Amino acid sequence: MAEAPDPAPPPTLVAATDRGRSRTRNEDAHLVDASDGLIAVADGMGGHPAGDVASAVAVEEVARHLRGPASPEPLGERMLHAVLRADARVRDVGSADPARHGMGTTLTALIAPPGAGRVVIGHVGDSRAYLFENGRIRQLTRDHTWIEQQIATGALTRDEAHGHRWSHVLTQAAGAGDEIDPDVLELEASPGQVYLLCSDGLTNMLTDLAIERTLGDTLPMGLEATAWALVDGANDRGGVDNITVALLRVD
Repeated sequence: MAEAPDPAPPPTLVAATDRGRSRTRNEDAHLVDASDGLIAVADGMGGHPAGDVASAVAVEEVARHLRGPASPEPLGERMLHAVLRADARVRDVGSADPARHGMGTTLTALIAPPGAGRVVIGHVGDSRAYLFENGRIRQLTRDHTWIEQQIATGALTRDEAHGHRWSHVLTQAAGAGDEIDPDVLELEASPGQVYLLCSDGLTNMLTDLAIERTLGDTLPMGLEATAWALVDGANDRGGVDNITVALLRVD
């Protein structure tokens, strides 16, 4: 009798999303592409028209530019151009339909091409990228918000900013407002690293310490279990917004 095949190894890229406990629809979008080592999370701007369309268009456009065969363009520049093209595409789609005029979205994308030995992140808005390594979490991106500007200039302390009524006012978003100036980060990839991208539906409900503890407790059970543990944790604490997480483990 033939032996049963070995079970498939756990995935190295996963995502999970939920509309939360207060919203009637999910305006987040995400992408997971194992062949190119690509993940992305976008959060359509609440209170603006067609946020779900904006986030889906942004993720689709950034993937279109980053997927496929290697390009002679340096990976960091390729990521920058991908985010800028996503911004332009969201603007174009919004301009073509009066019902969608002014739509916008956050966008955080990460690519770790197989064998490249590095990770590149592109970012605009207040979705975030984290690195979990050696049991500790580190926020890699900075929020493009009015609050973060005030903290950076010393006008507000971190404690004063907590719960501020303008805490969610974005200073940059793809497709809305002024032209964007995306952040691009390049890091060396090391086996065992876990990268987390998430919408603010996660970080508004869970502290960095709570996220760190959840990662440490659940990663031995696999990335998918970890992704849903994070989503469930945010819902357990209120789930006031859509929640999306994407995880990539460097093997």
